[in-house]
Amino acid sequence: MCCCVLTLLLPFAIFAQSIYEDRQISNIAITFEGADRAVSAAQQFELIARGEIGETYSAVKVRDAIDKLYKTKRIVSVKVEASPVGEQGVNLRFIIKRKTQAEKVVINIGNTVGDKVTEQELLLKLNILNPGTSITEQTLRNNADSILIYLRERGFFNAEVTFSQQPLKSETEVVVTFQVTPNAQATVDKFAINIEGFDAAKIRPKLKLQPGEFFSREVLEGDVARIRKALREEKFLAPELQDPRVEFDRDDKRNVVSIELKGKVGAEVKIIVDAGDEKIGDKKQTELLSIKREGTLDYASIIEGSRRLRNYYQEQGYFFADVLAVCSVRPEFKEDEASTTTNETEVLCGALSGAELMNRTVEVKYQANLSRQLKLVDIRIEGTNKFTTAEIQSILKSQEANA
Repeated sequence: MCCCVLTLLLPFAIFAQSIYEDRQISNIAITFEGADRAVSAAQQFELIARGEIGETYSAVKVRDAIDKLYKTKRIVSVKVEASPVGEQGVNLRFIIKRKTQAEKVVINIGNTVGDKVTEQELLLKLNILNPGTSITEQTLRNNADSILIYLRERGFFNAEVTFSQQPLKSETEVVVTFQVTPNAQATVDKFAINIEGFDAAKIRPKLKLQPGEFFSREVLEGDVARIRKALREEKFLAPELQDPRVEFDRDDKRNVVSIELKGKVGAEVKIIVDAGDEKIGDKKQTELLSIKREGTLDYASIIEGSRRLRNYYQEQGYFFADVLAVCSVRPEFKEDEASTTTNETEVLCGALSGAELMNRTVEVKYQANLSRQLKLVDIRIEGTNKFTTAEIQSILKSQEANA
């Protein structure tokens, strides 16, 4: 019996015209290399191959079938053997080497001293959770690194992660086990706050990262937010703070970190909303104005405040309201200190974020021209006779004015 072997290790390999061209396909078989005997997977691959090849042999269709098999991203290589059946038929045998697939992922957590570490939170750091996900040694190494990065963010700088594979029904279907040993979580040795112009003694007792406490990036971010809030309360809405510097010395047997937060308080910022007799309370200003809520003098944030104030006044019935933001600096900028120096102008607002503001006072004034206020005097509903205005008026947010 004559047998023709077409070996293709790339999805787009092109082979010569076969001697079996246009013969009737008698059978298509799928086998796997080595001891792989996954019947279900073989049936799936057979359906893909049959769908592409059809009833008669064609070199082009065989190539298309191989291409489709590669696109499943589940195989490493495929070889195709063709053997004659009588004078008119041909059998095809696809010999496939499958990628290793993770059917299950297990995380074992070892010695932990400090905050609790759970299997569930570590599983969320992996990208191989779906059964049947193809894996390589590099894939597993990358996932182990993701766990390590997460644990170090939590303060477990001496954490260790290893992984192993255990075959199931075949050598290409495995259980992946990560052995995670967080070890001891680092504690805080000192937290230095060096912000020029700011007395840190007032906020220090309110911080969570006190000496001896367990360290984590999440808690550090919370403490930095508390410091920013304290600065805002002292009218320093746009401090110039560097990213906190965290130092961990592996040679220090105490397993501690040192933290330093440096920066400047920046300018004292005053925010004024001038809308005549229509006053807005401090709480509402904080809700509407990101420069007050988040602490920034970014030009886009200042202009966004104008838009949100305009929308607020329009909701109050001032449909023709217009709001303009103008800025001033005291002492005034010199010509070499900023791109523009004229106070009480909108263009000066755009020069604030790039200028030196230490020991200065910045005033951001929102000038609101409200025009006239309209009152709702009548509500009508047209286009339906299913209900009347009176029947639904009580649930409408828009209500007619009393006077």
